[in-house]
Amino acid sequence: MWRITLLVTMLIALTLTGCNQAAPNDEGSLNQPLAIEPEQLISKEEAEEILGEAVKDGKKSEQPAVGQKICFYDLKDEDSAYFLQISISQTELMTNTDQTAEDIYMSLKEGLIETAEQKEIDGVGDEYFFGTPGLHILKSGYYLCIAAGNTNDDRVQGYLEQAGALAVKNLENILDEAKK
Repeated sequence: MWRITLLVTMLIALTLTGCNQAAPNDEGSLNQPLAIEPEQLISKEEAEEILGEAVKDGKKSEQPAVGQKICFYDLKDEDSAYFLQISISQTELMTNTDQTAEDIYMSLKEGLIETAEQKEIDGVGDEYFFGTPGLHILKSGYYLCIAAGNTNDDRVQGYLEQAGALAVKNLENILDEAKK
């Protein structure tokens, strides 16, 4: 499971070069980016609802170079092959890059889209695709990646569809609230 996370992180890191810094606002101070946490997109309780089983507390990690924050929910049943992982890459949080979260999404889409059968899902982002390790979503400049296990498993496909729609809905709510 962690190998999938490492693979995606390495793919993202390989696409990056350059340097990015926060811009000063009209008052001369640096703009504070909105840092969205992955558990805001899918909470532990929501992960349990999607998977239909109890999950352990989320394990968090991040890759600052690509503005990526990850939360991994493993099932309490040690014998289960399922899990739920949500990651979000945010341009405003990136260090050492001239690229955006959208650039990373597009690069990965180009490299991965042929690795899995594509299907349509209602309510999932501005665009999306299936590829290792699961469902990749672009929404309002944010790049989300959701994994739940073997993508050839019909149950996993269902988990990805539910989690994708929920993550996008929660992201929209966060962005709407930030505008107020």
